[in-house]
Amino acid sequence: MTTLNKGQQRQVEQIKAMHYLGSYAAAAASLSGEIRMARKQSQKNELIDLAVSLGLHTHPKFIIMTIVEVQYA
Repeated sequence: MTTLNKGQQRQVEQIKAMHYLGSYAAAAASLSGEIRMARKQSQKNELIDLAVSLGLHTHPKFIIMTIVEVQYA
């Protein structure tokens, strides 16, 4: 079950499309912004899992300032 709201789900679909089309910098920047804007920790965790599964967590444009970042580095 997803914990993302409808707006976040739409943004995730756009991020996946960017990634599919090879626009990794835009996808990484957009996804890190979504993580920073997420209110619930469960939403942040789900978005970080997506970043890891897409391989965006190591991209230079993927910038988040949380303790969780260290766990996936």
